[in-house]
Amino acid sequence: MLKDYLLNKQKVLNFQKPLTDPTSLEPDTTALSPYLKFGSLSPRLFHQELTILIKANGGRSSQPPESLLGQLYWREFFYSKSYTVKGFDKMQGNVVCKQIPWGRDMEIVKKWEMG
Repeated sequence: MLKDYLLNKQKVLNFQKPLTDPTSLEPDTTALSPYLKFGSLSPRLFHQELTILIKANGGRSSQPPESLLGQLYWREFFYSKSYTVKGFDKMQGNVVCKQIPWGRDMEIVKKWEMG
């Protein structure tokens, strides 16, 4: 899957996350997330192949954080945080999460539900 994706060099080199189209019938991103998530694609291999492609293009590509390389960096950063921060998947007890005093006024919730 990675090799097939990297064949479209211009798409890879010009990748910019804010400019992708989530409503596209064809994947507008890499569609490699499940392979990274479940370990059938190594993020190190992905990084290595991206770096080779960028160097072969004289270093000309979109830049982090919007670039594909930047997106891989962000993914790995948050992945590592999920292991090192206790309660990362929750607000309460998560030391890096801003604690927001959410209200529980059901009248306001009902108004929100009704638009």
